Amino acid sequence: MKKGILISSLLLILMVLVLILQLSHSQYKMENETNKGFIECKILNKSVSFTVECQDGDELEIKLHREKGVFDLIVKDIDNNIIYRGDNMEDCQFNIVINASGKYEIILHGRRAVGEFQWQKIESTGR
Repeated sequence: MKKGILISSLLLILMVLVLILQLSHSQYKMENETNKGFIECKILNKSVSFTVECQDGDELEIKLHREKGVFDLIVKDIDNNIIYRGDNMEDCQFNIVINASGKYEIILHGRRAVGEFQWQKIESTGR
């Protein structure tokens, strides 16, 4: 009887561990170039980031296609000032105008997220 309870308890613990590993698992393909980036998420349960050097007047073109799950997006400057924040984002396409030269970080966070995200720097025509 005690052996049966022990085996049942061990199986339950094992099933919980497998469930935790499945929920925290990520599977994605990411491309990152100097002025653009892309990520195709079969499942994303973490944050991924891209860094880009921008000049005053440049724009970041953002495109997101969400099939399921949750995508959050943060764009911040080198001093950690957030210039854009989107929580629980749906399908969208928009541009962010950069007002100061410097490095910027684009952070995409997923929770059981499936879809595609891409960004591209559009250089200011004033140069």
